[in-house]
Amino acid sequence: MSTNLYWEPAERKKRDAGDTDLKFALRKKYDSPVNTFLSSKDVSYLEGLTDAGVNAKNLIEAIEKHEVIHVTEE
Repeated sequence: MSTNLYWEPAERKKRDAGDTDLKFALRKKYDSPVNTFLSSKDVSYLEGLTDAGVNAKNLIEAIEKHEVIHVTEE
């Protein structure tokens, strides 16, 4: 069964988080299905993913804008 990965500010509407590679990388760190809050402490990990070719820029930008985001897999 296929699932998608989403992020949202804690008090806003969900948005698509991106590709499957990002979903699988987040599963390794935060368990499956992904259901976690990300903040500035997670940015260096997300930058590392981006350096490794996994597009996590939209999550980094969301954290910079909203400070804390809720990432869920549904």
